Amino acid sequence: MFDRLLTALAGLGLAALGACAVGPGRASYQQPRLLFEASPVYPAAALAARQGGSVRLSVMVDTAGRSTEVEVVGEKPPGQGFGEAAREAVVHWIWTAPRMNGAAVSERRSLTLHFDPERAVPQPPPPILLLQSDPVRPEKLAPDRDGAAVVEVEVLSDGTARRMSVISEDPEHCGLGAAAFDCVKGWRWTVGTPGIAFVVVSFRAEVDGRKAVQQGV
Repeated sequence: MFDRLLTALAGLGLAALGACAVGPGRASYQQPRLLFEASPVYPAAALAARQGGSVRLSVMVDTAGRSTEVEVVGEKPPGQGFGEAAREAVVHWIWTAPRMNGAAVSERRSLTLHFDPERAVPQPPPPILLLQSDPVRPEKLAPDRDGAAVVEVEVLSDGTARRMSVISEDPEHCGLGAAAFDCVKGWRWTVGTPGIAFVVVSFRAEVDGRKAVQQGV
């Protein structure tokens, strides 16, 4: 439907260094890798007029691999709805977490999305999460430590989850994947929209008895 250009170096910034200190000359950096890319909905009026366009975006990839603070930097031509269509798609993108010296960090990235009417194809509506429950925090995860697991879910036409696989978990070896499985299997999506969904199950450090929250994408 569109061509995607990821400008990895322009506008790149690290916002949180996490728990690992960076020694002089010894920093090891791992770029985020895109796991799930939602396609933007082509603006109807622009498609009918066979109008193409492009949008430049700034997006913060957080330590759980979610796209946050998605901002439209520029769009051509303006006023055709390309900017909002691109932004609405990118907020659902999921990445592997950026890492500095092995610790998850946040990073701001620049993206350019291109809309081409010759390549536009009808996109089926994605499954929309309707019901979600709180995950149980694994005992192996330290009380003062945040964690997150990215799960790929096959959603059936009845809105239930059939097949799931863990894409990533941070930190590893703490039982986050299993805890995410137990939680997500009870979630429900819209009926009649089967497909693949990616969700981020987040485990927050214990604060005043609140142990965990999660976000569905």
